[in-house]
Amino acid sequence: MILKIWGITFGILAILWLCVRNFIAYFRPWIAHFLPGLSSWARWLGLRIFIIFNLGLVLLMTFLIALITATTGGFFIDEAAEIIEKENYPNELVGRILSFVRFLFSS
Repeated sequence: MILKIWGITFGILAILWLCVRNFIAYFRPWIAHFLPGLSSWARWLGLRIFIIFNLGLVLLMTFLIALITATTGGFFIDEAAEIIEKENYPNELVGRILSFVRFLFSS
């Protein structure tokens, strides 16, 4: 179950990463159109800004990983609770799993 949660988390982070990079890549020629005569030092400055942007994006992803993991883990918490209830409390009634719509409103 934990591998399922990690897989979904890293999948969401990869999709988010690609969306942001494609967004920047889409506007890069548009910005270059307004600055056609840049000297070589300005291109190096652009490269540095690009590197700083990517490092900032990595930092953002490290903060988002806990939030996304907790959210995707919530999808599977009912399955874990059902397994624990069956093993540890065999004489008790098993709880009901929330519907997906109700889960979205409660999370």
